[in-house]
Amino acid sequence: MRPGKTGCLAIIIVLLVFFPVLAKVHGESSLFQTALPTDKSSYKLGETVEIMLVLYNPTSQRIAVHFPNGCWFSFIIRDLSGNVVHNQTMSDCDPTINGLENVTNVMTVDAGGGRWIGMQWNQQDPSGKQVPVPADYVLSWGFKNPDQPI
Repeated sequence: MRPGKTGCLAIIIVLLVFFPVLAKVHGESSLFQTALPTDKSSYKLGETVEIMLVLYNPTSQRIAVHFPNGCWFSFIIRDLSGNVVHNQTMSDCDPTINGLENVTNVMTVDAGGGRWIGMQWNQQDPSGKQVPVPADYVLSWGFKNPDQPI
């Protein structure tokens, strides 16, 4: 971009609102519905992109996802050529009984309930450089290393 010009970054959401994702939990087939919305559909150069992962459990039973080493999620942002421009890993385990530490290696979503996990992206690539704007980018997410396929 030329100095003095402003650009616009558009986000394409890969996971449509409440796009179903099959989850196999304790030998049963359960269903998470997910969304990955941003706070806006386009951003100016340097604006922070606010992203929220929504996991919804439409079933009548609690869903528990077990992990060997913490409940890790990956948020991945790609350009339209498929190149990864941002990859962030976060943890969201259930708290221990005292509520102070997330070390249970279990993430639960109550029946009819949900879990919301927020993240931010500063529009920079892994080397810290501003990504090209205007441009479209694709958001995706995934569990990292759950004990069972999700």
